[in-house]
Amino acid sequence: MLRISMAAAALALFAAAPMASSAAEKTLALKSNETSDIMPVYGVKDCKSLLTGTPEIEVLQGAPELTLSVRPDKILPPGGKCKEKVDGGVIVAKVGKVEKPFDGPLTFRVKYKTKDATRQSAHTYDLKLFP
Repeated sequence: MLRISMAAAALALFAAAPMASSAAEKTLALKSNETSDIMPVYGVKDCKSLLTGTPEIEVLQGAPELTLSVRPDKILPPGGKCKEKVDGGVIVAKVGKVEKPFDGPLTFRVKYKTKDATRQSAHTYDLKLFP
């Protein structure tokens, strides 16, 4: 039981979105040649970054016209406990030329490198692409 609690606590450190999110916030709708910031990514403990490098993205499912990347950035963790921004990044979606509308899932993993290990979190969006 303690092992599960420790794992849950460790996962909580690698937040990538606010805890409360509606279905509307999990829909990503973009047109040809658009770029959009999706969400911040960071790892923090005691208001200090745990990351040793910029998080990486691995797309598991999605449209070939869409690419995801992480733009390094300073992030202010939500919750109001931290006064200073920490090292992290912002996931950026970039769409190429869309020939016909796409409606399907986008599933990706964020890989966080820390001095102890590489951790990851998975995220799924309802993806809608338009010409």
